[in-house]
Amino acid sequence: MNLLSLPVLAAAGVLASPALWQTAMTGAVPFDVAVTRYLAVVVATWVALSMVGSLMSWGPKADAPASGSDVRAGGGEPPGPDMGRPAGLASGETAPADV
Repeated sequence: MNLLSLPVLAAAGVLASPALWQTAMTGAVPFDVAVTRYLAVVVATWVALSMVGSLMSWGPKADAPASGSDVRAGGGEPPGPDMGRPAGLASGETAPADV
């Protein structure tokens, strides 16, 4: 994730909003302190969102099928005639009735 991306800057603005509010409205926090807090929160937010993003995209990515191939987008084989039968039964057997 980019340090200057909109999600990072917006989340940092929300997290640093108390200091920014007190600077703009009441003057209780000096401007340089509020800017320093905002920049520190930008870096911390960037690190946190980058870590979450890397955890969510962890693992190998599936390759898309080549154009013109007969493989479905999900891959694998289509369900066969035995799909849905209980495990352990051969194709010609029927499942016992529940008691």
